[in-house]
Amino acid sequence: METLRLGNVAEVAIPHYTLSDTTLTGYRVPKDTVVMINLMAVHLDPSLWENPNSFDPRRHIDSDGQLITNSGSFLPFSAGRRVCAGEALAKVELFLFLSWMLHRFTFLPSEDGNLPDLKGENGFTRFPAAYKIRVEKRPNMPPGPRLTSLPFIGNLMSFDSGESFGEITASHPWELM
Repeated sequence: METLRLGNVAEVAIPHYTLSDTTLTGYRVPKDTVVMINLMAVHLDPSLWENPNSFDPRRHIDSDGQLITNSGSFLPFSAGRRVCAGEALAKVELFLFLSWMLHRFTFLPSEDGNLPDLKGENGFTRFPAAYKIRVEKRPNMPPGPRLTSLPFIGNLMSFDSGESFGEITASHPWELM
């Protein structure tokens, strides 16, 4: 969640519009007004986040160790009726890709010890600035799948839609190693 907060792909959400006349923090907003949410302003607001420019995954976990999922100040996929249609797929792909990478490799700072800049670069979308890291293969890992079409993560939808994910993993366990 912290990666999504600091590494938001879009700085501004897609346009929304008001359904009726309303008042927001003392300002009158007429019906059919186009509203664009500045996601970076929400994600980096010091009144909402302590040390907002710092990477701290603990801010998304409560005192009982449970994930805080309903925060009005966390909008990486926007909100409302125009929430990102790919939110569920993006979350699954991020989980599969990151768990696969972390299972097989150890990620370390570069030889010079410099950590990447978290600000990123702006273009049509935001992307990380170039940085160097060391990646070491973990020892004693079984070989991965030999697929004709890589990456496997992007091909989950190519399975017959009549099978559940559980059925797929039971019948294709070698492809998930």
